[in-house]
Amino acid sequence: MSITAGTVITIARQKLHDTVISPNTEADCRWRDTVLYSYLDSAHRDVYRLRPDLFLSSTGNAITGLTTITGTSSTVVLSASFRECLAYAVASAALAEDTDDPANASQSKLFYSKFIEGLS
Repeated sequence: MSITAGTVITIARQKLHDTVISPNTEADCRWRDTVLYSYLDSAHRDVYRLRPDLFLSSTGNAITGLTTITGTSSTVVLSASFRECLAYAVASAALAEDTDDPANASQSKLFYSKFIEGLS
């Protein structure tokens, strides 16, 4: 019932066209991993706020305590079917803060709407 943060970040990087070429360096990418993990942590908390029902166990008990997402092996406590949705949220946040290209604002809004749509 969970996915790794690294999986979500990889999908988000694909949406941002920001794939890491060299496996041990971030020199080839626009957004640093630490920044993307902080966006994922925020998105995970947004899901918890917007859809708390997704955090119930099969017995109907709440899964207690969201953990802070800080790296590749951090666990996102959601079904794997939500990894695409979370990747859209991460990409949306990255584009919202990148004002170099005026088109980023509209792309960010589109990605955010896909995130919200994915929660329904």
